[in-house]
Amino acid sequence: MKRFLFLLVLALFVLVSGLSTGFPLYYRLFVLLVLVLGAGLAWSYFSLRWVRLTFERPAKRVQVGDSVETRVAVNNTGPIPMLGVEVWDLLDLPGGGSGKVVHLGAGKTKEIVLRGSATRRGIYTLKGPALVSVDPLGVLRRSRRAPGTAELVVVPAVQPIPDFVTSYVDLLGEEGSHSRAHTTGGAISSVREYLPGDNYKYVHWKTTARTGELMVKQFDAGKERRMWVLLDLHREVQAGQPPHSTEECAVTLAASVVNRYVGLEWSVGVAGTGDAHYAMWPQSGPSALEEALRMLASVRGEGTVPLSTALGAMVDMVSSPPGTVVLITPSTDPSWGSQLAALSRFGNSILVLLIDAASFGGASEVGPLAFALRAARVPTYVIRKGISLGKQFVTGTTPWQDPEAEVTGKRL
Repeated sequence: MKRFLFLLVLALFVLVSGLSTGFPLYYRLFVLLVLVLGAGLAWSYFSLRWVRLTFERPAKRVQVGDSVETRVAVNNTGPIPMLGVEVWDLLDLPGGGSGKVVHLGAGKTKEIVLRGSATRRGIYTLKGPALVSVDPLGVLRRSRRAPGTAELVVVPAVQPIPDFVTSYVDLLGEEGSHSRAHTTGGAISSVREYLPGDNYKYVHWKTTARTGELMVKQFDAGKERRMWVLLDLHREVQAGQPPHSTEECAVTLAASVVNRYVGLEWSVGVAGTGDAHYAMWPQSGPSALEEALRMLASVRGEGTVPLSTALGAMVDMVSSPPGTVVLITPSTDPSWGSQLAALSRFGNSILVLLIDAASFGGASEVGPLAFALRAARVPTYVIRKGISLGKQFVTGTTPWQDPEAEVTGKRL
């Protein structure tokens, strides 16, 4: 359009110059410019006049990093060939726009597949693909979009993690300490199929030999297997830029924990205070995972409520009845530790997934807080940038073992 306006202004200038000077060359140049503009208008009009477009997007929900596919059929219903028609799609998806140029003979149909990448989690309303026509001289660009909209949910990526709750509680039972860690006990209630990340020490060899499938022990909790995943979305403690930020790391952690324990038939809930108040009450089954992932797709680390205040407001909610509380935070403010004690007094088992903000470019160090949590015998895992989640849950030692050791990206 800018070129068209430039040529239009130029044509007017040439016409005025010709009228004022009477020089014939100006009139010839004016006629040439008018022909170019007219040809551009005619091309852009007729190139899309007889083109019909239909499309289909099979996926309604994808994970971050997945590709989004659109199947497009372009049909030329006119009597003349259409050359150089561009087809664009996924322009409403961050980093996802893709396009192709098609040439259509008269009465021909061409099917193409456009693929884009889902780089940011969120819930997006996608419009239909766009047809774009540009005349051979690039003077005029005309576009038309297919009608209709569709919702696409981009959920956080889920990574495989071990059953760290069972691991730490079983180890506690062996030490005979930390009586409030009631989530699992020594009694075996059932066996189930082995899942990636399970500790081989829990393999039930008799059942494995009988069935031919690797089976692991399922411990009797003595209470309902109920978990709350609490997400710290306070803006003041976040560091880094998406996709490499503490916010994205925390959301990926939460999604992975929910996926793991819903798969183990726990009732799992999620809560956090960010740009809004988020809460999904504990539930089990595939629908629980779907609801949690959809909620986590839209949370943002823009909250104004510090973690200590948010935990104080959540005590009653997560303690009726008590269960396991998994806290995910990059905050190194020691004031929220007192709220953990309040949660514990209500009978909850507490685990902390402490994100090392310094590894994401932040200024705060997790060392002192991690040491204090270990000294208080609060199971704590430090999560650092650049290490897969599965590798950061190291089994075989208690999460507070060796309090004099340097804080690492492994299980503490």
